[in-house]
Amino acid sequence: MEGTSAQVRYPCCGKSDHSVFFGGDVKGYRYTVFDDWLRTVSPVDFVHIVKKPQNGYGHVHFATHDEASRFYCFTLENKIVGPDGSYVKFKASHFISGEKVEYERVGSFGEMFGKWINGISNISDALPLAD
Repeated sequence: MEGTSAQVRYPCCGKSDHSVFFGGDVKGYRYTVFDDWLRTVSPVDFVHIVKKPQNGYGHVHFATHDEASRFYCFTLENKIVGPDGSYVKFKASHFISGEKVEYERVGSFGEMFGKWINGISNISDALPLAD
């Protein structure tokens, strides 16, 4: 399976409700570039990326619909700049029938950030110092 993060089929493959579509200035990039980049910016773990260099789109695959939903909600609430400053837009995946996947609001990034912040005893420990 060229264009995936391995030559094997994952359990998430073929399950539209376990994926989030992306497009934008992404043509020419291999899946490895997006996999490495997205792991640094996503608060939600994903299984792998499906993306061929000749395509201007790809899919992020997740182990569960819940994880796909959390990631999709994160992308709605945050502007995400892609590799090398490229424009990347995340959208709902579609089932083979053409129907859009319905992502559940499982919590917002703000809630995830709040839980992280509440675990820090001194807020100044979490913030970078100004020059």
